[in-house]
Amino acid sequence: MLIIGVSTKEKAKPQGRFQCPVCQSQQTYAELRHARRFTLFFIPVLPLGSSGTGRYVCTNCGSGFGSEVVRG
Repeated sequence: MLIIGVSTKEKAKPQGRFQCPVCQSQQTYAELRHARRFTLFFIPVLPLGSSGTGRYVCTNCGSGFGSEVVRG
């Protein structure tokens, strides 16, 4: 019996600095990305790529934001 599949994990990729509305100061933000991998017997074997989610996180307070806060 062969068990294969695809797993997806969410990772934070550091990007730059922005004015965090929660911290009320300049902070670093990270873009949340989905990384997909081919799995064999539940073990990640081969990367299948990653894609952006359009969500960003303040690395200081952990608050999540859309692209309008980071870019604007």
